[in-house]
Amino acid sequence: MAPLYKLVTAELGVPVDEALLAKLSEANSEQVKKLTDALESAKTNAGETEVKDAILAHGDYFASIGDKDKATEWYEKAFEKSVGAGTKLDVIFSIIRVGFFWHDLALIKKNIERARKYVLFFFFFYK
Repeated sequence: MAPLYKLVTAELGVPVDEALLAKLSEANSEQVKKLTDALESAKTNAGETEVKDAILAHGDYFASIGDKDKATEWYEKAFEKSVGAGTKLDVIFSIIRVGFFWHDLALIKKNIERARKYVLFFFFFYK
C-alpha cells in the first residue's frame, strides 16, 4: 500500500511516517518478488493460460495497493495474452474498475468503448 499511502499523505498534507512507509514498501517488494517468481515459473513450466493468469495477478496486486499506472500496464499485458472475448472483457472490466477508483474518466471511457466491441461480438455470434 506504499503508493496509495504516499499519495494520501501528500493530498492531505500529513507528514509521512517513514518507518511505516519503509514497512509498506518492503511488503510490496516481497509480494512483487513472489508474483514475479510465479510468472517466471509459469513461463517455463506451464501454458499460456497460466502465464496470462500470473500477469493478471500482477495487475490485481498493483490495483490493490493503489498503483494505477503499474496496474493498467500489467492489465494491458494480460489483455494481449488473452485469447477469448470473455477473458478480454474480464481484463477490460478490471481496467475500468481502476479508472473508477482513480476517477480517471478518460480511462473509463476508452475501455467502455473497447468493451462495447466484445459485447457486440457476443450479441451477434452467441444468440
